[in-house]
Amino acid sequence: MKKKYEFHPIAQPTTIGLSICLTILLSIFSHTVYFLAVCLLHLILVAYSHYFARKCDIEWDIKQKQVYLFTEEETDCSITFHNISSFTVYEMSFHFASDDSLQWENEQFISKEYNKNYYVLPFSMQSKEERTFTFKTLALKRGKYTWQNACLTVKDPLRLISIYFYSQNHPTFLVYPNIRKAHLPESMEYQGTRKALVSPLFDETKLIGVKRYENEDFRSIHWGATAKTGELMAKKYDFTQSDRYAVIVNLADRHGLSFHQQSEEFIQIAIGVCKQLIQQNCSYELWINRVTPNGLTHIPLSNNRKQLQAALELFSLINDGEAPISTYYFYRNVFRGKKPDSIPLIIGIPPMEMTRKNQCIQITS
Repeated sequence: MKKKYEFHPIAQPTTIGLSICLTILLSIFSHTVYFLAVCLLHLILVAYSHYFARKCDIEWDIKQKQVYLFTEEETDCSITFHNISSFTVYEMSFHFASDDSLQWENEQFISKEYNKNYYVLPFSMQSKEERTFTFKTLALKRGKYTWQNACLTVKDPLRLISIYFYSQNHPTFLVYPNIRKAHLPESMEYQGTRKALVSPLFDETKLIGVKRYENEDFRSIHWGATAKTGELMAKKYDFTQSDRYAVIVNLADRHGLSFHQQSEEFIQIAIGVCKQLIQQNCSYELWINRVTPNGLTHIPLSNNRKQLQAALELFSLINDGEAPISTYYFYRNVFRGKKPDSIPLIIGIPPMEMTRKNQCIQITS
């Protein structure tokens, strides 16, 4: 707890020194009691204010009901003040600034017309008293937020000295983005007694056979024509039994210079996809077109609920001031770095050119 003082001009050390000198001179050379009494009264009042300021000690403790919130979710935050000193404090106030994305409510708040994000809570305390105030907190936008310039101001009874108490103990809220339902274009097949996910993509490394086309069912073959023989051949592939996915979120716009105007929607869809994959017991890795000092934003492959928690925290920390890279370089790095057997799920602008190496599924809301 840091403690700072602000003195009225008549309580400044230089003013006190001047008053002491005048008192001594007047007591020696002047026979006027009036000026001497004024100087002595000034010294007595200033001495009392300084004594009050030195002995005044207030502690506070903050308790959060929740640290993690979703957008449009409300929670409580309480702050308890304890007057340790033996003085009654008649004038004190707690004030702090907050971001637009968090709204605070309390009946005793004094509103500031010029700054609606600045909150002031005036009150008084008896000696050794303890008081608790509860604030209602409403999250309006995803992100990480805390108090700014939080301070407790105490004034002595003569209003000559203002005491400021600062603490590093501030409430911090991590606001998650909303989870939007997303449709995964996948089919289901039974494997024994357990449903197994079947990718809509064919795995061309699992070639069952090649033969001349003889009116086979078109649903089970992949057409291919060879230039050497000029004949139409039927290639049959096995389905890819996979539960590994790569969720690729491209937040860049067409030019790749800034985030897409629908980037918030892309984030909500991506969280919905991650949640659905976890519910279906699938493992996934997450790639985001957001540059960090260590390269592209990436969460390694995993399939537990901590993976979803990590994705929520990561998306919460993305802000509009960051810059993506171009779509071309983003997908080139992603398809080089992702697990070879993971099925890519694209959210946002897809690759400009589709090849066998970067075939993917685009997810929309």
